[in-house]
Amino acid sequence: MAEKFRKNVAVPEELAKKLRKFIEKKEVVKTIKERRQKRESAGIKDKNAKFVDAAGIFGLGAVKWSAWLAAGGAQFLLTLARWLTMDNAFLRKMEKNFSDMTVGKNKKGKPKKVSSFAKKYPNLSAHILWLLGLTAVSGAAYVGVEHGQDIAQIVNELKLKITSVKFKDFKVDPRADEQAWQKMIDAVHPYVLSHIVSSEGFIKKLYDDNFGHGTLTIGSGFALMDREHREFGEKVLGRRLGNGATINIEENRTLVSAWLYKKVYPQIKNTIKVPIESDLFVILAVAGYNKGPNVYDAGNSGAPVASAVNERKNKEEIAKEYVRCFGGTQETKWPGLANKYAVLALYYLGYVDDITILDAIGEAPYTLNKKLLIYESAAKTAKAKDIIRPKNIKEMLLATKIRKTKGTFQRPVRNYLTAEQVGLIENGYVAINDKTINFTEFFKQPKEEKKESSKTEILNAEGEDFFFDGKYDKAVKKFHAAIEADPTNYIVYSNLALSYYKMGKPERGLAVVQELIKSDFMKSMPDDIKGYTYYNAALCRVAIGDRISNAKGKRNQYQMALKNLNLAKKFSGNDYKELTHKLNKVLSKGRGVIKVAFNRGTGAIKNKDKQFMLRTKSFSENLDDLG
Repeated sequence: MAEKFRKNVAVPEELAKKLRKFIEKKEVVKTIKERRQKRESAGIKDKNAKFVDAAGIFGLGAVKWSAWLAAGGAQFLLTLARWLTMDNAFLRKMEKNFSDMTVGKNKKGKPKKVSSFAKKYPNLSAHILWLLGLTAVSGAAYVGVEHGQDIAQIVNELKLKITSVKFKDFKVDPRADEQAWQKMIDAVHPYVLSHIVSSEGFIKKLYDDNFGHGTLTIGSGFALMDREHREFGEKVLGRRLGNGATINIEENRTLVSAWLYKKVYPQIKNTIKVPIESDLFVILAVAGYNKGPNVYDAGNSGAPVASAVNERKNKEEIAKEYVRCFGGTQETKWPGLANKYAVLALYYLGYVDDITILDAIGEAPYTLNKKLLIYESAAKTAKAKDIIRPKNIKEMLLATKIRKTKGTFQRPVRNYLTAEQVGLIENGYVAINDKTINFTEFFKQPKEEKKESSKTEILNAEGEDFFFDGKYDKAVKKFHAAIEADPTNYIVYSNLALSYYKMGKPERGLAVVQELIKSDFMKSMPDDIKGYTYYNAALCRVAIGDRISNAKGKRNQYQMALKNLNLAKKFSGNDYKELTHKLNKVLSKGRGVIKVAFNRGTGAIKNKDKQFMLRTKSFSENLDDLG
């Protein structure tokens, strides 16, 4: 039987060898690329070409290597069987079954081929059947080992699609019950957060975002000049947010999220009466964060937007209403605001996708040098009425480079979100059943006990509250009392100086700053507080210079202010562009006057006009006093 078996197995062994070599020559990636080129040459474009090609490479690759493994395994086993005969009990039993079975007949009365072959060659049939089973098991094992992770990912994606919904198709229904509403808001929140970071950026130090007029802000546009914001932020972070305050990325994300959950989202729920698309909810929430949670109430600036939404107007009409309400005028003092709301409208209309927002830097709209809005007329006070739809808006946003602004490096938006939030946005799905942070319970959490504040800290905190509320005279009294309690608390001096400046008493403010600069503890102050101190000195000197009528005194104050400003830049990292530009412009204008006067004086000498010479000499002396 062994000799007979060896003869019978030689033919399939050779065939398996040839098959293995044939499979090895097949190039899967090349095949897929050629197929893609043929389809594109024929004008056929697949919407998901990359996914289709990847799936094809995966599928054909699995088939190729499974077949190669099966052919190689068959060849090996057939060779082994040929030499060892493989005459074991299992095969003998199979052979007996094949040889003893009754041969059936087909409809024409002829023997069935398979049955007759198995009966005629029971030994070979038993081995072939056994090898086929082994091949199937081997191929499945190979795919499981080599592609198990990929298969698991595909399964997870399918599972995700079953338990979640595509973001663009997601509906937010303000009329939903509280539990359903909460789940929907948790799902959309990462998208809202990414747009706030994109439009507001992140600044870790307290800064003045109103060109030196004292609108102190921290993080992503969180205004501490507003008592409600300040007290809310202090409650969330569990510490004071006074002058000199700093914030990190995690705290910023928590602060913004808490404000959205507690103030903005509930107001949208109360105002919007119809189910809306998730991307519309995103841009409504961003405007609510920037403009105030009540912005959509009747009589407020965003009321027309809420009306357009509730009246179920189309996307174009809603987008136009959005930029009309929030885009501002053509010659606004804050040009970045116009582009901020234009980018949001373009996002809603589908010109900007979520991945672009993730990859753009914080404050991306402010870096665009092109106006994206159309205005009612060419007048400076003309209001926005529509939006430009540039073909290269994505390239414009992604061309923005990482830059330093107001003491903070602005990086891609994804750097300011959690890995979970980034993954959610990149996948394009919102998992409506996943558990996320619920800020409605946030304030019920116990806070850490803080150490008891000193007398000077309490007085300074009370003074800051008065300062932020615009009650500068009361703030001054508190700051003086704080200095008396502890003359070494340097932050109080800066607060006192800025209060005098706000009261219209810059001379007194400058005297306080100079006292601080000359003090022994100036060297030990943190750099950002040093910068803050020199900036206050610059503000006071500019105000003093504006009041002086004497040209020499005016110029001296401006020059000293510029020196103070340069020191403020050095220590704080802020650029103070607006104030720097103003001082350079004024000082440059003064030099131009000197040059003109000198030329006139020279001409007068040549004309030997003694009286004019005397007048020029007198005028020139005054100009010399200027610098």
